[in-house]
Amino acid sequence: MVSYINHNPLYKNLQMRNWFLCKLKLTKIKDELSVG
Repeated sequence: MVSYINHNPLYKNLQMRNWFLCKLKLTKIKDELSVG
């Protein structure tokens, strides 16, 4: 079951998107901190 999830491209795309959004949020927070 776990290996199936790992090899599922849709699931991988979702993971990448979540990671990207998280990184984007962190960058935004950093920018706001440096500006403030």
